[in-house]
Amino acid sequence: MLAAIDSRVRLVYLVNPNNPLGTAIGEGEFLRFLDRLPPHLPVVLDEAYIEYCERSDILRLSRIVKDSERPLFGIRTFSKFFGLAGMRVGYAYSTPAMTRLIARLALPFSISGASEAAAVAALTDASHAGRTRLAARRGRGRICKALSEMGVFALSSEANFVMAEIPAEPARIYDALLQNGIFLPEVFWNGFMQLPVSLEEENGRYLKVLARLIRGEDG
Repeated sequence: MLAAIDSRVRLVYLVNPNNPLGTAIGEGEFLRFLDRLPPHLPVVLDEAYIEYCERSDILRLSRIVKDSERPLFGIRTFSKFFGLAGMRVGYAYSTPAMTRLIARLALPFSISGASEAAAVAALTDASHAGRTRLAARRGRGRICKALSEMGVFALSSEANFVMAEIPAEPARIYDALLQNGIFLPEVFWNGFMQLPVSLEEENGRYLKVLARLIRGEDG
């Protein structure tokens, strides 16, 4: 990204953790990246999946932005970790000076009262957040362990999905899944496919289908 930045660039946009890969940016590598950027260049961090991260070395812009003189912006959503996709609510944060600039563009009544109440409730429900984080951690672990036993390489993920090598022809995979009543979004990237971290039973169902395909059996 540094090599691609020239005088035409007006903004740098990063996704942490990344979708579709699930990989996350380390705080140290981000600070080194920041040191080499022009100081006037705005940097936006899309943190839609940040609540799933548990490693202490992962970048969390909220720990940096308050002490930085750079134009840094974090944007978050309630549609992933908090399960409020239908409420269409999220937020941005930055330094006071930068947020005042954003406020000039804010639409009046941009979210409903119900969305606002749901967002506040979600932020204060530590019990639900803990269960969600635990389910994601266990699900990622189970999926990666099962894939490894099948001989399928998977990227280390900090999100609620795992990118794994495609174990068979994509059409064959999705035909087999559909035959078993399973629909997964068709997300592919350079020979990898995205597997969601869902409920334990649902994870087990699609992993069994993949295992049968790898063994050369019908899905």
